[in-house]
Amino acid sequence: MTRTMINSKDLPHTLWAEAVNTACYVSNRVHLRYLTHKTPYELWKVRKPNVHYFREFGSRCHVLKDREQLRRFDSRSMEGIFVGYSKNSHAYKVFFKNANIVIETVNVEIADQNEDFHKLDDEHISSIQKRVTVSTESGTSEATIIDTPEDTPKGLSIEESPEEMEEPYTKTQESVPKAPSIRVQKNHPADAIVGYVKEGMKSRGKKKNYGDMVKFVCYTSLVEPRKVEEAQKDEFWITVMQEEFEQSERNEV
Repeated sequence: MTRTMINSKDLPHTLWAEAVNTACYVSNRVHLRYLTHKTPYELWKVRKPNVHYFREFGSRCHVLKDREQLRRFDSRSMEGIFVGYSKNSHAYKVFFKNANIVIETVNVEIADQNEDFHKLDDEHISSIQKRVTVSTESGTSEATIIDTPEDTPKGLSIEESPEEMEEPYTKTQESVPKAPSIRVQKNHPADAIVGYVKEGMKSRGKKKNYGDMVKFVCYTSLVEPRKVEEAQKDEFWITVMQEEFEQSERNEV
């Protein structure tokens, strides 16, 4: 497995240690043990491993330059090679070929998909069947056109469509309706106003709960004493002081 990982990406053999560590790291979280249907990681940690952050070994990546002072037109990233995972955190190991060093970082973008697959053009898909719409006088029909490469031998013949089209075909395009423009008028007619016209503008606010206000009034004293003697003359204040005193005794304060 390690030999395949290194040779498939044409990596230097000096990265054999990182390849071995990555192979063990992935195998412990992917391969199932015989008769247990569980991975070694799940047997040891008693929980299923998370493999959503796995990436293809040896993929090109770009690391953010966050450890040095950059000027306005300096590049904000460095190109490296993904070579593994960190043991102490959810960071990735990146190898820089020019500096010949390996660092651990989380500020990295990994391009682990095959770039050649996404760069297909007409030369790569010349043998793929295309569906086109042909418009004729009698109506609209569909025909299959097969593109063949330029190096096709002359001796081979290509099957033609059973129905010969005398007139050239034209590609039809679906007309997409434009989205209606939204315009808010500053002044509105009187017929469009909801409510009393002469009433002032109201802003949204929290609705008052008068029921709670009435309940709380029952527990509010109408006397605000300024001295101890005045508080001792009010039965409500005497009750409150007695409750505070009993609570202090219970709490041993």
